[in-house]
Amino acid sequence: MPVVQKARRDVGTAALPGARRQAAETSTSTGADLSRQKARTSEVLGAVGRQVTQFGGDAYARIKLEERQKADEVARLGWQTKLDAFETGLYDPQSGVMNLEGEASFGLPEKVDEDFAKLAGGIEQGLSTDEQRLQFRQDAANRGSNIALNVRRKVSGEMKKFDLSQTEAQVAAAGNLAKLNALDPRRVGVEIDRGVEVIVGYGKRNGLPKEAVDVQVLKFQSDAHVGVIDNLLSNGNERAAAVYFEEAKEAGQIAGDRIDEVEKAIDAGTLRKQAQTSSDEILRAGGTLTEQREKARAIDDPKLRDEVMQRIEHEATVNERAERDAHESLLRGVYDRLDRVNSIDAIPPGDWARMEPSERAGARSYVRARAEGVPIKTDSPTYYRLMQQAGDDPDGFAKVNLLSSRSRLDDGDFNQLANLQRSIKAGKLTQANADLAGFRTKNDIVNDTLTQYGIDPSAKYDTAEGRAIAQLRRMLDLRVEAAQDAGGKVTNVEVQQTLDEILSQSVTVPGSWWNFWPGGKSMSDTSKRVIDLDPEDVPASERQTIENALRKAGRPVTPTTVLDLYIRGLQRKAR
Repeated sequence: MPVVQKARRDVGTAALPGARRQAAETSTSTGADLSRQKARTSEVLGAVGRQVTQFGGDAYARIKLEERQKADEVARLGWQTKLDAFETGLYDPQSGVMNLEGEASFGLPEKVDEDFAKLAGGIEQGLSTDEQRLQFRQDAANRGSNIALNVRRKVSGEMKKFDLSQTEAQVAAAGNLAKLNALDPRRVGVEIDRGVEVIVGYGKRNGLPKEAVDVQVLKFQSDAHVGVIDNLLSNGNERAAAVYFEEAKEAGQIAGDRIDEVEKAIDAGTLRKQAQTSSDEILRAGGTLTEQREKARAIDDPKLRDEVMQRIEHEATVNERAERDAHESLLRGVYDRLDRVNSIDAIPPGDWARMEPSERAGARSYVRARAEGVPIKTDSPTYYRLMQQAGDDPDGFAKVNLLSSRSRLDDGDFNQLANLQRSIKAGKLTQANADLAGFRTKNDIVNDTLTQYGIDPSAKYDTAEGRAIAQLRRMLDLRVEAAQDAGGKVTNVEVQQTLDEILSQSVTVPGSWWNFWPGGKSMSDTSKRVIDLDPEDVPASERQTIENALRKAGRPVTPTTVLDLYIRGLQRKAR
């Protein structure tokens, strides 16, 4: 078994190698340096530890501060958005209070201040830190101040507009009431003083210069006085108007540029009064218009004479129209009776006595045609004369009593003319011109063509030439109507061509050896224009056939109807 030897320390007296003798013990020999070293190390480590701890605390605090600042900024964005929405809402086109006008806007400052304070209070209650509340109070104060300034500026403008509108209304009312109470001088004075007071008050409230206020006062006074004078003149108080004018002018309350106007108005009013008196005296005396005009000419004052003359002539025109309307009403009643009872005896004796001879003859013809059971046939000269007058002289045509020609116009032509006359009387000139457009165009073509053929288009309708022209127009109308009935629109060129064909068409009229007296038929055959034919020119060989055809159709057999049917046959052959 092994034996472990024990180590043995031998202690000797020999000196240590390299050792030096010291006089006394040192810190190293005693171990003091080691202790101090340990202490310093501990101190250094402690300082490092404290630094580490402090660094960690500062970083945390900084992070915490940054987070709090971010929160404050986000919170500020939130309340600014709410303040923006509040201010923007004031201008909303539908509900914004900044759109209110006049008196409705006067309470805005208090209402907006109250609403803003309520909004600010609610926002502040929702904030979480003193810093946020402090910042919000600053922002709210600035925003509230700006909003209040805009609201008060808005209300100030509305108050000025309202003030002006109410002032103008009051001034206008005072002037009008002064005019309406022209016969009450006391009330006139009260209203004019009130108007002046309103103008002066407005000037003071708005800081207007005295000169500007004085201008407005004089304008109001002038307008009011002129209104009073006009009212007096309108009511025939020319003398009172003249006295009032002199007093107002003397007081310096009528502007210089109105004086001439008022003087002319007073002169005109005085002249009117005198003219009324003079013309009434002349009209009461009666007599014809010529006699009355002679009395007016005897007046010395030229202005008064002219005024009286105009009044007399106007009265004559009014009376003439009344008589014309009354006579037209008479004839309308006559024909209404004849339509119910086809007898002249149906006309009251008094009405019969008031009818013209030509109107009585027309009534007899109307009754005779109805008794024979045939419709009224239009007399071409009568129809075209009336149409021509409607186109050339609408005023004259409006005065024509169409019922005087009732027996010479068929129902269609009479109604056409009556409707045209109603349009002209009612002032519906556009409608009348539209109804006449076709006739005028065709009439111009006819007139130009007649002139080219050496025919006077203005020939009287009761002459041979006039009747020939009327017959030409009738033939042209029949040809045009036939073409239109066939489904075609007739152009002006085609109208001209048709017209040329008719004018160039002629027939040979046989002579008669026995008709030798003056004005009778020629003894030899002659060539005659179709438009110049008369009933005597219808060949005897065709007359009987035409008369039989008329009887078969239930139409009256007269020289006119025979000629018309004969010419239509000629036209058909020409086509």
